[in-house]
Amino acid sequence: MSLMKNLKTKDNLELDQDRLGGRQMFETDVYDATVTYAFLDVADSGAISINFQIKTEDGRTHNQTEYMTSGEKKGCKNTYTDSNGKEHYLPGFVLGNTLALLTVGEEIGDLDTDEKVINLYNREEKKELPTKVNMLVDMVGEQVKVAIEKQVVDKQVKNDAGKYVASGETREINAVTKVFRHRDGMTVTEIKAKAEEPNFMQMWIEKNKGQLINKAKGAADNGATKGAPKKADSAKSSVKSLFAK
Repeated sequence: MSLMKNLKTKDNLELDQDRLGGRQMFETDVYDATVTYAFLDVADSGAISINFQIKTEDGRTHNQTEYMTSGEKKGCKNTYTDSNGKEHYLPGFVLGNTLALLTVGEEIGDLDTDEKVINLYNREEKKELPTKVNMLVDMVGEQVKVAIEKQVVDKQVKNDAGKYVASGETREINAVTKVFRHRDGMTVTEIKAKAEEPNFMQMWIEKNKGQLINKAKGAADNGATKGAPKKADSAKSSVKSLFAK
């Protein structure tokens, strides 16, 4: 469908990098999980997001939204250019594409969507309502390992200009920050490098397990947040052969 044209990968960019970096909260760790839903949505800005829910073996669920492209004003691209002029994939695209590769063995831009109706929380009605979504049906029910961080982040408030800024207060959230193949714990980087065994997942666990990750920046005097937001063969035939189940 038309949403997919902005989610294609490029030959000269890295698909993934191995970097250590009110409900029941997950402690920071790696969990075996099943994808219960994954669908695409388009924001008012035109930015495309992937919205997914995973369920761990103990029955807990985690929902997450990741923006995989910029908005229309920036061309609805899945990449950005840094201050040195180097092009990179948006972190949200990397996570969404990795989730697709490590569940169904295909890049997200090559998947199809079907219109489905599921119950989703409606902020205006303050309850779950039947909602039509563009479901990535091939991903539903697939197993994966996910690195979930317990993070401290800024509470956001709307300022006089109508923009959301850091309030100076914080809250704790969970976030999936890394995905591993379910059967062996391999990362995208390790699979593409044809590594004989997984190494990065254990390194991530040793560095991060049980940690509370501080992502809060704090509020500046002017109401804005302090601080800035924190090579492999990519031929389609190679990707499919590497990630095929």
